[in-house]
Amino acid sequence: MSYHDSKIKSIRLAHQLDEPVISLNNGPGYRWIIWTQGCSIQCCHDCINANMIDPTDGYEYDIQSLIDCFQAVCEKKRYHSQFNQMVSIEGVTVLGGEPTDQATSLAPFCRHVQLKGKTVMLYTGWSRDALLNHEDQSIQELLQHVDILIDGPYIATQYNSHLMWRGSANQQLYILSQAYTMDDIASAFDFQGKGFQFHYADCGQFTLSGIQSGGYAKEFEKASKKRKKVNGMSKKSDKRNSFAKIIFLLFVVFLLFFLKSTSYTTINDRNEFQNENSINSLFDMEATIETTDARRLPNNYSTYVFLLLLSLVVIISMILIIYGIKLFKLRKPQLIDNELDTD
Repeated sequence: MSYHDSKIKSIRLAHQLDEPVISLNNGPGYRWIIWTQGCSIQCCHDCINANMIDPTDGYEYDIQSLIDCFQAVCEKKRYHSQFNQMVSIEGVTVLGGEPTDQATSLAPFCRHVQLKGKTVMLYTGWSRDALLNHEDQSIQELLQHVDILIDGPYIATQYNSHLMWRGSANQQLYILSQAYTMDDIASAFDFQGKGFQFHYADCGQFTLSGIQSGGYAKEFEKASKKRKKVNGMSKKSDKRNSFAKIIFLLFVVFLLFFLKSTSYTTINDRNEFQNENSINSLFDMEATIETTDARRLPNNYSTYVFLLLLSLVVIISMILIIYGIKLFKLRKPQLIDNELDTD
């Protein structure tokens, strides 16, 4: 299904689509988690996703790209121990930022998700009543394609670790369709529990999904800064490794050239010595040997210089390579996942 309606705009996300984040921490079942970029209401004093407030940041995609990614995610199955079988995602969870700021773009996407038999869960800083009474018709259309709604801003002073997929007591969970009953939601939450997931993608993108307190988010931010610093150092290491490889290749070329020229000189000297020895007297032969040895002195001197340069090249190359390997180990991607064990 493709969308070519000129009224349907592109959507701006806070993350790339290269490596979709799938989680059990943001609603019932495995869900694809997407974060929209931009928040016009700025409802939280200490927003946990402050980097998603600016509507000009993030990554812009057309709706078809988002749908194509959704199709690819649906085709990949994962083992779910509750059902003891491989399953596809149960739906999509949309967070922000403020998702309703891009209701015009989200509405057709959410409609497509439901047409494919999946469910939509949406977080908003607005209250449900404020959205239902909003004059923007695109918001009303979006709500028609939402199955579960979590409304209200996160308030740190009302944090409650026992709430279903929400952080503070002022936030409410509403079922807006017949896809779920409250018993279905409670059963899924009892099985999955509450947790959060830390994901580091190959593209360098960090993602923290699930409900967590502000303290966790601050620790995550510190870890991200440390990781960026290590990545910056590793780029310098890559340059050093490349430089070491170039030096080593030059050394090999120089070694081959040196061996070839030394061998050629030695053969010529031996031939000259034999010719002169056969026709000259003992006095002349001794003179020839002295002359030959004199000619070889530069070669011996070159050998010493070459061995010295060789030692320096090997030492420098080894230092650069070892230093680069250490930094490479530091920059290896890690996946830290504290989801509750479902086995």
